[in-house]
Amino acid sequence: MYSFLLCVLLLLFSPYFLMRGRRYSASLLERLAFRSKVVGSEPNLLIHCVSVGEFLAAEPLIIALKQALPRVRLIVSTTTYTAQALACERVSAYAEVCYFPLDLGFAVERFLSAVKPIAVLIVETELWPNFLRAARNRSIPVIVVSGRLSDRSFMRYRLVKRLFARVLNCVDLFLVQSERDAKRFLALGAQRVEVCGNIKYDLGTAEQLSVLDRKAEVLDRLLRLDSQCPLIVAGSTVPGEEELLLNAFDILSARIDGLRLLIAPRRPERFEQVAKLLSGRQFVRRSRLSEPLQQEPQLILLDSIGELAAVYRFATVVFVGGSLVPYGGHNVLEPALYGKAILTGPYVDNFRSVIKDFVDAEALVCLETVSVEQLASELERLLADAQLRMQLGENARKLMDKNRGAVLRHIERIRSVLGG
Repeated sequence: MYSFLLCVLLLLFSPYFLMRGRRYSASLLERLAFRSKVVGSEPNLLIHCVSVGEFLAAEPLIIALKQALPRVRLIVSTTTYTAQALACERVSAYAEVCYFPLDLGFAVERFLSAVKPIAVLIVETELWPNFLRAARNRSIPVIVVSGRLSDRSFMRYRLVKRLFARVLNCVDLFLVQSERDAKRFLALGAQRVEVCGNIKYDLGTAEQLSVLDRKAEVLDRLLRLDSQCPLIVAGSTVPGEEELLLNAFDILSARIDGLRLLIAPRRPERFEQVAKLLSGRQFVRRSRLSEPLQQEPQLILLDSIGELAAVYRFATVVFVGGSLVPYGGHNVLEPALYGKAILTGPYVDNFRSVIKDFVDAEALVCLETVSVEQLASELERLLADAQLRMQLGENARKLMDKNRGAVLRHIERIRSVLGG
């Protein structure tokens, strides 16, 4: 029944892939395993990162695996086109990059036959029944790394606990972020669960910082970001947030000379939508720039992939999106890496434990209610108080340093499963 429903959904959405153009139809062929970019030598270790967030979280682990397992070929799979593009840019020098198969029996079998992984690492929680069953039948160890279960996911899985327990039993080891996550996986029927911490806290390896430094240099040259004029960076925004931010910006720009706002939508398919929203204002699009601007722009649309993390260093205040509407929030660790004052909305269920750590450490400001007035008030307070911004940023850096080390713990457990 599960496979039948997936086939029906695929047929329903196939016109969408065709309409979106060649790159989407090509990815569909690869996800059906009719076309494979990965064949040949082994041993291969497959690391699956469904989207950009999971890939960015896993990058320190991928870098560490390259060093810890030099004889193993790393294969990074993604589900979304954006994550695929980012992975190709960031790790293709030392890892193969491919699409993860659709969870149909024939696609999964063809994919595993081509890749021949000695083990599979799944980042956070991306559990596909047919894939896991096929891996178990082939005696391929599966490890969930930096595993977590949000409130919403936990409640949803509890409704089908008996069925979901069968899926969990196909995973050899769960390496989870917190005791709370461990209890949830165990309550749903997982067998082997260990707390290893959140690998996102290990963000900021030498290789990552080098890449970000080069990108920041280009962006500063084009957009004149390193200016004395205050800059609000609104990262990973989702539908409904840009309007709130622009209304708050209108209030603040009447009070603060030279105030600037950079908006970076979460998904590339929304770039045009946000550009239309900004069409009645003077703004610049990152994608349209090839020569440096002559003066600082007041409004910037960062319609590019993989550059947001490099922009955070220029921010006076950072707003992390997905949190003013019931979306679940996004990663606050990238701006924390640069010691920035961070503001989020109240909807942060997907990052509840991290946000709690930050709030408890006085390293972040989290709005209790959502309104233009409240958003403008908190932004104005942060923009006006340099001492507060500095303290928030320092607390954020200290918190990140305190929680580093999850990658090394993961490496130790992964090596033990692989037999050294």
